[in-house]
Amino acid sequence: MKRVPELLAPAGSFESLKAAIKAGADSVYLSGEKFGARRYADNFNHSQLLEAVNYAHLRNTKVYVTVNTLIKESEVVDMAEYLQSLYHMGVDAILIQDLGVLKIAREIVGELDLHASTQMTIHNEDGLKWAKKNGFKRVVLSRELSHNEITLLGDKTSLDLEVFMHGALCYGYSGQCLLSSVIGGRSGNRGICAQPCRKPYQLLKGEKDQYGRLINLERIKLDDEYLLSTRDLSLYTNLKHLVESGIRCLKIEGRMRSPDYVFVVVGIYRKALDQISQGKWKPDTEDLEALKLVFNRGFTPGKMFNKSGAQFMGMEKPGHRGLLVGTVLNYSLKKKELQIDLESQIHPEKGDGIYFKPEDNSPIKGMDLNEAPVFKGKKMYLRANFPVKKGSKVYLSRKKDLMDLISTPDTSNFKRSAQTLNFSFHLDENNFPVLKGEVKGEETPGISSQVTGKKAMEKAIKKPLHENQIKKQLLKTGDKPFVVEIKNMDYPGGLFTPLSELNKLRREVIVDLETKIIESYRPGPEKIKKSRKSLEIFKNSLKNSSKPSFKSSPSRLKGDILPEVKLSAYVDEMDTLKSALESGVKRIYFEAPLLSPPQLVKKCIMKNKRPLLYSRDNMLNMLKEALYLSQSSSVQLVWKWPSITHPGLLKFFKDVLEKSPPELGIMVSHPGTADYIQKKYPDRAIYGSAALNIWNSFSLKKLVPLFSTLTLSGELSKKDLAELCSSLQEDSKDMELVVQGNIESLLSKEGLITVDLLKSLTTKTNLSSAYWALKDKKNHVFPVKIGADCNTVILNSVETCLVDYLPFLIKIGINNFALDARGKSGAYLKKMLTLYQEALSSLSSPDFKHDLKQIKRRIKNISQGGLTSGNFRRGLEK
Repeated sequence: MKRVPELLAPAGSFESLKAAIKAGADSVYLSGEKFGARRYADNFNHSQLLEAVNYAHLRNTKVYVTVNTLIKESEVVDMAEYLQSLYHMGVDAILIQDLGVLKIAREIVGELDLHASTQMTIHNEDGLKWAKKNGFKRVVLSRELSHNEITLLGDKTSLDLEVFMHGALCYGYSGQCLLSSVIGGRSGNRGICAQPCRKPYQLLKGEKDQYGRLINLERIKLDDEYLLSTRDLSLYTNLKHLVESGIRCLKIEGRMRSPDYVFVVVGIYRKALDQISQGKWKPDTEDLEALKLVFNRGFTPGKMFNKSGAQFMGMEKPGHRGLLVGTVLNYSLKKKELQIDLESQIHPEKGDGIYFKPEDNSPIKGMDLNEAPVFKGKKMYLRANFPVKKGSKVYLSRKKDLMDLISTPDTSNFKRSAQTLNFSFHLDENNFPVLKGEVKGEETPGISSQVTGKKAMEKAIKKPLHENQIKKQLLKTGDKPFVVEIKNMDYPGGLFTPLSELNKLRREVIVDLETKIIESYRPGPEKIKKSRKSLEIFKNSLKNSSKPSFKSSPSRLKGDILPEVKLSAYVDEMDTLKSALESGVKRIYFEAPLLSPPQLVKKCIMKNKRPLLYSRDNMLNMLKEALYLSQSSSVQLVWKWPSITHPGLLKFFKDVLEKSPPELGIMVSHPGTADYIQKKYPDRAIYGSAALNIWNSFSLKKLVPLFSTLTLSGELSKKDLAELCSSLQEDSKDMELVVQGNIESLLSKEGLITVDLLKSLTTKTNLSSAYWALKDKKNHVFPVKIGADCNTVILNSVETCLVDYLPFLIKIGINNFALDARGKSGAYLKKMLTLYQEALSSLSSPDFKHDLKQIKRRIKNISQGGLTSGNFRRGLEK
């Protein structure tokens, strides 16, 4: 039989966990009440989690616990204790995102298997090498990787690779999306994304003024308004390709879904994988229809199979589409009856819900079927109290009993999850019954238990027990997760004992075996003792570290010597870079454009017809010129790489790096890339971007050996930053914070500005000179950029501005401040740098508070969309 990947199912509740196991999942993933990326699922408290782990392990099912949110400094001890409790429970692995959690886990529960969550955004070979080096057993790859990329990566690593194969998709890269965070303080990195991608937006086109602000915006009228809403992923018809690619685990998304949904979806994929292993599978139309019926926003094979535009996006609406079952042929007003031409194998029944979608996009109508439809051949007749237009499409939106959709027999999956229990029965020398049970499971080989009865069997007077009667009693396991086989039966016959004694004997053996099976997954006493000692040492180290107190913002820097403060700037054009050099900046992060903006727009829009080509020599010459100009002004130049570097783009950057001057610093967004550069170019200065998601001192400490300067997360509040900084030793590396600019809030591989979307405009508008934005229902305008690899970058609608918090930030130990002027003009950056220099100079003045307020007003005058202190002041929703 062909080996097939592990089938991993979601368990947002205990009922969903049972459904997943019953349907044939090899493993489940779930979360405790804290630190999981689906905080709105039911999830599990400590006792429920322990019960769930035991329940699954008794049924040959692995349990992975998601600990894949970013943690604040104040949560470090809670996290350490939580990790230890999971280790003691015997969970099979944890999924993590936070690099600080990685460091804590390795210190306290070093033997607990680690899986890198998709929130870690691992999408190239360097990321996999880093994960291997840091003790991960498995990596959940970014959903944006193609099948070809995944296959090539699989050939280069011994790590287990896991991919999503069914369920909801995010428009942005997981772990790199701040859109929900900046809009309303609900961070996807904390498991409480508000799903702004499922909201309606208008597409705007406009120009830029002298500061790079969007002006003269006009609405582009489009057929649909859910411009960021993706279809749902379904790789059902592509399963053979996945099996052959070397992927070790296939994951179903859906911890917010119902147990019925989990049962149907898992059962269908289980049946398919089993048939593939036997070499006899082909996609089943009825199973595909069942997948659509339980929930779909329209299916797509996603970026794994290079889908984009209408084949990837579901802009029409963000909710459940249902299953297309037919087309209205006629409505009889007299009979109040619809005649429908059937197109599906699954048919509506009494109690189901349906809706009608007219061809002319007039309002949709729906109804519950209170009467059973009548079927005649491929025609369906049903009563309707309202007329429906001819040609309307008929969708089955709700099935009364979803469990009827799956035909996989329970017995086959019970045998999959059940342990094989071999019983041996004999009598001792005093005729006391002895029952030995031995379990032979995949994860629990050789566990046995032997129990001797309390009552000897006696010679029968009337009705002796027959051997078959004893076997029958031993086989009665009820709902216990065992398939019992009688291996040996050594019984002379002619004896009697109450059947209740045999039942008691069987129960005692099974209870003892269950206890031993559960214990076999847990660490032994010595390992538990070691982890407790490690936790104690860890806590003491936190208590003993000297921590200055920052209970409130300093009203002024009274008599303090102002430390050296450096201003840096992010730019993406040579003209803006030159303006920065004229304005006293200390460091420039140059995200050198691969093409000029007009070329980028044109080539990306035409991407499907014409490949985007990069010129190494052009890039190299641009970097050399920028470095020469910067050195002439005694300014550090850092070449900033994009946050996402798929294998092809990464190779291009490495080729340029090899020929670039050694004085050129490099800014990257993943530790794997930094690790590669440090090994190959040990003298290079490497800088870490905000995309590293540094939320706590342990993340910082984990990254310090790789980087010269690290940028802290822009999601942290004033209190969070103070607690982080107070936990650091004085010799820690430089930290930087972006204090000004429209923050990059979402990065997507999907190109928003496409020929399909703009087909009505291509002959009327000069697209290459246009600038783009999205407007939400609250009239917030989010600038949109086309990124380096033809991806979509959405900026926050307002500019972050922390100029009035500079005294506080300096006081807690942050001395590097960055202004993000990517997409802005040289005039903007020149003026903004001047204003921030004025602000820093004013800090020694008795009236610095008043001065900072005045400076902030002047900053607002040149900002895009106004100003916000955002999460820094208000904090994220907990």
